[in-house]
Amino acid sequence: MGLDQYVYCYLGRKPNSKVNFKSKNNEELFCWRKHYKLDEWMYNLYKEKGGIKEFNCQKVWLSKQDILDLKNEILNNNFFDDEWELEDNEEQKVEDLDFCEKALEKIEKHYQLYYTNWW
Repeated sequence: MGLDQYVYCYLGRKPNSKVNFKSKNNEELFCWRKHYKLDEWMYNLYKEKGGIKEFNCQKVWLSKQDILDLKNEILNNNFFDDEWELEDNEEQKVEDLDFCEKALEKIEKHYQLYYTNWW
């Protein structure tokens, strides 16, 4: 068992709530396994947007600004701090930036995005 993380997208209107909303016709956009720094970042976002439940299997809506903020954290190397695994961090950085680009493309096409996890 471990941490599984996903971003889903769907074509449609913004949800009524920024957390723990219902959605239909979801399409998986990206997934990670055991990316704890990302989950911590999303947890903080969940709390900022009003989340109060335990952050497991909850949804947090992702705006364009959220993705741009995440991308900025990654580009400024604020996201990875494990100096002993620099090579792994660089690979993860490339993957996370790839996610940001895909997410921004979907948002430009009027898709809604959300993050969820399962542990």
